[in-house]
Amino acid sequence: MNYRININDQLTNPDNEWIDDGERNLITCQDIGPQLFAASSAQTEIWLAEQINPCNPVYNIGQYTEIHGCIDPAVFEESLRAVVQETETLRCQLIEVNGSIRAFVVPSLDWSLPTVDFSSKAAPTREAARWMEVNFETPFDMKKGPLFYYALLKVAADCFIWYQRYHHSVMDGHSGVLVARRVAHFYSMRIRGRKADKSYFSPISHLLGSDARYRGSFAFERDKKYWMRRCSDWPATVTLANRYAPALRHRLRQTAYISSQSLRELFSDHSRLANQITVAVAVYLYRFTGAEEIPLGFTVAARLGEDRLTPSMTANVLPIRLSVHHTNSAMELMVQAAEQIQRGLRHQRYRSEVLGRDLDRLHTQPLFGPTVNLMPFDYGLSFGSCSSTTHNLGNATVNDLMVSIYSPSSGGEVRIDFDANPDIYSEAELIAHQRRFLKVLGAVVDDPTQSIGRIDLLESDERNLLLKTWNRTETEYQLDRCVHQLFEEQTKRTPEAVAIVHEGEQLSYAQLNARANRLAHQLVA
Repeated sequence: MNYRININDQLTNPDNEWIDDGERNLITCQDIGPQLFAASSAQTEIWLAEQINPCNPVYNIGQYTEIHGCIDPAVFEESLRAVVQETETLRCQLIEVNGSIRAFVVPSLDWSLPTVDFSSKAAPTREAARWMEVNFETPFDMKKGPLFYYALLKVAADCFIWYQRYHHSVMDGHSGVLVARRVAHFYSMRIRGRKADKSYFSPISHLLGSDARYRGSFAFERDKKYWMRRCSDWPATVTLANRYAPALRHRLRQTAYISSQSLRELFSDHSRLANQITVAVAVYLYRFTGAEEIPLGFTVAARLGEDRLTPSMTANVLPIRLSVHHTNSAMELMVQAAEQIQRGLRHQRYRSEVLGRDLDRLHTQPLFGPTVNLMPFDYGLSFGSCSSTTHNLGNATVNDLMVSIYSPSSGGEVRIDFDANPDIYSEAELIAHQRRFLKVLGAVVDDPTQSIGRIDLLESDERNLLLKTWNRTETEYQLDRCVHQLFEEQTKRTPEAVAIVHEGEQLSYAQLNARANRLAHQLVA
């Protein structure tokens, strides 16, 4: 609906006030009830971005859950509907009221759960993956709810896929995990004939109220001062791309799975994991660009206390900065990373988009290029007696490059995604960057004491190309002629062709030959 609102912020006179959706369908304030709040700063930023590029799939996030076993689709849908009803953010709409963005929660939503059967196909899993890939490019219309989409895909009698797509204005990665866990719990209780435990989700009004209080608090001003001081001499953006472009299309993704005991062990200590992954990204940027001041983005949940139990969109990106030199060891850089991240976490609620505007570098010179995104969630959900595996489809809008790392799968492999802006990276470039980065990551994790200048960056074929192929300069020369004779022969063949360019002046072969002859005569004289 295209809302035009004629109500005040407090809804003091709901009987006489109304919302016109542009088609003369009047929604009374009783329909909305008192559930009208100031949208969070995170929601507002995405809403504003959506106005510039409306109905764009770059604001989609999502995942799919492979359920290994024979589930009851009817009980699953009943469980899912119950969770949607108790999760206010899934029934949330954003509207503009007198120049400010408001969120309201509708009492119920009309939505369906399509079930698509691929089990009779020759390659059902591949067909289901193709279906999800196409659907994930479908944009939401923020003027019409709901801002989520679910489907149940059958790939075998004993294997279903629960597909989940959300608009980023109402959900982030942390929230997607909360909702998936709740659905799994609800289904497991129902299938056993038991009543599900009471939901631990807090009303969205708690989170939105907390955000509104923060924006008017001393803590907000303190955080702003910290970031303005911290970023006052911020270095130029360092990127693996050769230009900057805003994200107008959905991300390009390259996924790798790593079997590394050292890397798996890091997931027992999330702080250490964050430090080492951040250092590996910084080292790769340094080795590839030569820049010694490396600014990076570091994704955080930006929620504290009971807000961590409220599904919604709060995720933020902290700007961090590492000073890198080829004599540094990864261990030395991890000390820097730990300090940067810990300081940033104390001020994590101040939006990076707002900071970019404060510093007047939101679009012309972003605070950072590549971003580190850690997803250390337990994706092993149980639906009754059926185990499952959850796979991420997209985390957030990617303006440059995002390096995401996930908890080890049941097979012990660690998943690493490279998500890139397709307007500044090609698929071949992304594959090459990820392959080289994995070598750097392995070196940083396996031996953090070695000098980063000694880390082997190139594959054998790349080294052969650089050191041998491009250095094969042997050629056959006419040994019976001198250089000046060869030059005069070329002058006869292409007298008008450009022979030399220097400081804006250019000479043809004929002109250069004439000047050389004059100089020769002067030298003889």
